[in-house]
Amino acid sequence: KSHSNLLQVKQRAGLLFKHKKIEELGDLLSALDKHQDQPSTILYRSLIEGYLAELRHQPELALEAYQQIVDRGDCLLEEALIRIAGLGIDAQDKRIAHLALQCLSQLNPYYLPLFAEILRLQGDMIAAVDAYSTYITQFPTDVLVQMKLATLYTEQGVYEGAEMMLNFILQRQPDFAPALGLKRRLSEMSAN
Repeated sequence: KSHSNLLQVKQRAGLLFKHKKIEELGDLLSALDKHQDQPSTILYRSLIEGYLAELRHQPELALEAYQQIVDRGDCLLEEALIRIAGLGIDAQDKRIAHLALQCLSQLNPYYLPLFAEILRLQGDMIAAVDAYSTYITQFPTDVLVQMKLATLYTEQGVYEGAEMMLNFILQRQPDFAPALGLKRRLSEMSAN
């Protein structure tokens, strides 16, 4: 029962954060004082404290709160890493964003395209290609990520890779306009 109550706390805290309800988040934090299993509330407290710090424009305090969750590596890890990545991006701190997205992509392959994008922005094109490729291997129907990989190949002058990726896309969706457009552009580039 107490575990399900805490799952409700997580959901409620997320909604309150989304709607920027500072006072209600504070009330929720105070309500945790009455929970019968105090040790199990520690990470939920850290999550709410992080949310409150973000809403109060105190990113350093938010990072500290989320880091407590990361250090324990428990049930709220994904939420904490998402918030850390967001704080890193907002502060244009590439190192923090990179580390958080790297951890997220190891937890859940869903985050691989985001990690690939930060790698691309940092100029690590080989690692970006690897991240996109790993994702595509696991999710072979995600055409948008396939297009991102084809575009990255094109930007890097790896035209054979771009051509292969575009052929793969067009094999499944012969009239996919973005792929047709990029393929046309590749043909023009090779003609020059």
